Amino acid sequence: MIQRKRSRRDKNQIEIIKAIRALGVTVWETHALGQGSPDIVCGYDRKNFLFEIKDARGKMNRRELLWHAEWRGHVWVVRSWQDAAHEMGIPIVQEC
Repeated sequence: MIQRKRSRRDKNQIEIIKAIRALGVTVWETHALGQGSPDIVCGYDRKNFLFEIKDARGKMNRRELLWHAEWRGHVWVVRSWQDAAHEMGIPIVQEC
């Protein structure tokens, strides 16, 4: 039997998911699919968004780079919930 490398979450993934769900975004966690697929698929304003989550210094691995190169749609790499909100067109209100 072929063993598959266990997928892991980036450190900021839970924080990002929690924050964007609070903005009304539906989130499907897909990081466990492996083989370079994006970490999450989001739905907002009747549009779908595929996001690869990386921490501040994270880089995509070989499988992720290959998956992204072969995908015929767009996948965003985000490092914060603000990045994800921006890509989905969700305005962020700054508190004074």
